[in-house]
Amino acid sequence: MNNLGIEASGISKVYLDGNRRLEIFRDVSLSIKKGEGVAILGPSGSGKTTLLNILSGLDAPTEGRVVAAGEELGRMSENEKSHFRNKKMGFVFQFYYLLNEFTALENVMLPAIAGATEHRDEIRKKALSLLERMGLAERAAHFPSELSGGEQQRVSIARALINDPEILFCDEPTGNLDRSMGLEIAKLLEKFFKEQKKTVVMVTHDERIAAMADRVWDLVKRSYKNGS
Repeated sequence: MNNLGIEASGISKVYLDGNRRLEIFRDVSLSIKKGEGVAILGPSGSGKTTLLNILSGLDAPTEGRVVAAGEELGRMSENEKSHFRNKKMGFVFQFYYLLNEFTALENVMLPAIAGATEHRDEIRKKALSLLERMGLAERAAHFPSELSGGEQQRVSIARALINDPEILFCDEPTGNLDRSMGLEIAKLLEKFFKEQKKTVVMVTHDERIAAMADRVWDLVKRSYKNGS
């Protein structure tokens, strides 16, 4: 039985701007087990976010192959990849990307409603349960403008989990928060590394946060090391 959550083989990314050729990285291969938490570490400009986008199918490699949750992303159309991401993947970004005209509860519900296979009342119950786990039960009816940065990030984590994804992608999830709140959010995510048995891929430049993962992939050195 295949125990891999993600496998990338020989991926490269090159951007062409007229006659200018910008190589982000070349011939990167890595594998991540199902239920494993892996942090991708590297300095600004090293291509961490580009790699995350390729592993999740948000971007396509110039060369190479990515298999996620048992499916080869390069064989899918854009519509198929969008549907696949909605069902199999969750995303937590640095800047939250909550919709200001919707409440916290409605923001969490949106991905489930987009591909609804459940009754709306069931989706609402699940969203409320996730907000409660994030310590936000009393903030469900508040709009993003009424929430702190840390609270908005908790909402975005709940939103990422609403469809019970196999893989959770986090792109600098603490990068827009102060030190204390960043560590609080990181510890919340660590629970999913340790307890929820989901495959978690997190991009960060903060070694303290990276150390919470099971393994750390150093994009510059192209090697793994153990986390905590």
